[in-house]
Amino acid sequence: MEDTTCDPRCWKCLRGHNDITTLSFHPLRNDRFVTGSLDKTVRAWRLDTCTKYESVKAHKAGIFDVCYSPDGELIASASGDRSIRVRSSEARHYFAEFRAHGFAVRSVQFNPSGDKFVSASDDTTVKLWIPFLGNFFKMFMGHTSSVRCAKFSPDGKLLISCSDDKTIKIWDITSERCIKTFKHKKASRYVEFHPTGTTIGSANVNGCVKLYDLRTNSLYQHFAVHAARVNMIKFHPNGNFMLTASDDSTMKILDLLKGCPIYTLMEHSKKVTCIAFSNDGKLFASSGSDRRIRIWKSNNLCEDGRVSDIPQLTSIEQELDDLNEESYSNEREEDTHILDLLKSRSIYTLEGHSDNVTCITFSNDGKLFASSGPDRRIRIWESNNLCEDGRVSDIPQLTSIGQKLDDLNEESYSNEREKDTHVKQDQANVII
Repeated sequence: MEDTTCDPRCWKCLRGHNDITTLSFHPLRNDRFVTGSLDKTVRAWRLDTCTKYESVKAHKAGIFDVCYSPDGELIASASGDRSIRVRSSEARHYFAEFRAHGFAVRSVQFNPSGDKFVSASDDTTVKLWIPFLGNFFKMFMGHTSSVRCAKFSPDGKLLISCSDDKTIKIWDITSERCIKTFKHKKASRYVEFHPTGTTIGSANVNGCVKLYDLRTNSLYQHFAVHAARVNMIKFHPNGNFMLTASDDSTMKILDLLKGCPIYTLMEHSKKVTCIAFSNDGKLFASSGSDRRIRIWKSNNLCEDGRVSDIPQLTSIEQELDDLNEESYSNEREEDTHILDLLKSRSIYTLEGHSDNVTCITFSNDGKLFASSGPDRRIRIWESNNLCEDGRVSDIPQLTSIGQKLDDLNEESYSNEREKDTHVKQDQANVII
């Protein structure tokens, strides 16, 4: 049996408040973190006692985001009551309230030096604030729908924002100009800079995670890893891994150096809405609609403490703006495509699934391949003369298996460690 003692594992489970929407570790003390919830409260927690040591009714409406300043002295919270409140992390009272936006405030984050913070709102704007002054001093306009998230780059010179208008924008803080726009077919719910500042990641409503290289302005990694909306992503502090949280009640850990998912964490019973790594990367926390806060040990994710760039998986440096829209993203996400790598084009579109296609695999000899997704069907296809001398002809569908995933042995459908997942066929259920 494989030794999994070094795998990430759930270490503690804390009972939280209702529908936790956000959490953040203290930047200097890895045994403390803060959470925010739709119940309008902000709560501070200690891991050594596994209890909350402070609870404050912070807003008049649900809280969407909470964060520490880099020195851990301040806590800022953003709410559906259109305000941002800032308080000392050691005091129960708020010393500053910002009537920030015309609609709900979705996101708040301090810059690396701690002298400013950024907010994003349903009023389509991104604003920059100084904590001890009452008004914003810069406003970034360009989105046409709710802005879900705004984050600083590691050097504090750029901002990134994502919106329900299906765009991600990069902003230069000094000039207040949008210097790059990435367009999606589906909206993004969360964006974040890689620790090196050269890459950004986005969490999308169609279950995908995308990575963009800012040096080439190109999409170069795409992970179709969830069966429902991805609510949040977090880069590990060493830059080698990414944690994702989804409405499908799971979290995934992606190995960014290998370009593949390596773990599926399934402890939560409902939507996972928020995740965070401790500053040293040895712990991470997760929470969501099940009202539980789970603390995990990262274990062997932390073996190499160096922060490294993500390798470019393709030599294509064509700007996304110049890509043909069809070649970038097909509107019908329930289709499977076969690409001829010698001719650099799609040669077949296989239609058979009624929902997103989330996983595909070839048999070892290449004569068969399988596909599946949220429509709860596994389809087995015969490759035919894809395996011959390079000549390609039509690919008939070998079988249309209407077998429901509920009827499969649970082990054959999903293994907690994705690298150990196996496909097992029950001959009695295969129709050829």
